[in-house]
Amino acid sequence: MNKDGSNTDRTNQEGRVPGPEEDLTALLGGSLKLLQPRQGYRFALDSLALAGFCRLGEGWSVLDLGAGNGVLSLVLAQRFETPRFTLLELQDSLAGLARRNTALNGLESRLRIIQGDLRQKDLFPEKHFQAVVINPPYRVVGNGRLGPLEQRNLARHELECTLRDWTKAAARWLKNQGALSVVFPVERLDQLLAGLQQAGLIPKRLRLVHERPGGPGLLALVEARLGGGRGLAVDPPLFADQLDKERIPG
Repeated sequence: MNKDGSNTDRTNQEGRVPGPEEDLTALLGGSLKLLQPRQGYRFALDSLALAGFCRLGEGWSVLDLGAGNGVLSLVLAQRFETPRFTLLELQDSLAGLARRNTALNGLESRLRIIQGDLRQKDLFPEKHFQAVVINPPYRVVGNGRLGPLEQRNLARHELECTLRDWTKAAARWLKNQGALSVVFPVERLDQLLAGLQQAGLIPKRLRLVHERPGGPGLLALVEARLGGGRGLAVDPPLFADQLDKERIPG
């Protein structure tokens, strides 16, 4: 027991179990556990698709923009043993959940969580990270009805984070030739590619996620390099039946 009468071990343990409005999801065959709100922002398979697409080097410093409950960095930490991750999340409730998920999976030494706004330029030194990963809000304001839950609205709609906002932030904090990896809806792929290039992030790899062979693309996975040279490689397509919470897609 601590001097103030509190029991730290008990507090830490309580933070690792679901609250009354939360549940616990097992991922990757149970090797990863994720606390989530029953209503609000919840894990989606696009994060697994992005985690399978990302390429990270030995010991890289990685920035996860708009990290939500931390699922993307948690999966990447399972896939890559040496990189260290900084998770930036605007919403205090989600940043707190990311901290709890980090502790739940024993990854406190590799993941640090910061609650803050990516539009705040002085959060990190410029040209500091070797990689940036992001699963950003997909929907522009006015495209799609806002729901009653603010947490979900902020995660899905460009209310506080536009395409221009996060591309500028990535370019600000990436080292020269650093890699950005992003998942985005195919219907906005033209806007994504234009926005990346406007920020000096040159698209180098593209992979489309399809519902089924012969069907239209649904999501685009894109890797860009800050100040990279021209030339875009297109990876084989990824299909929806390859996405499930038991494995990271190859």
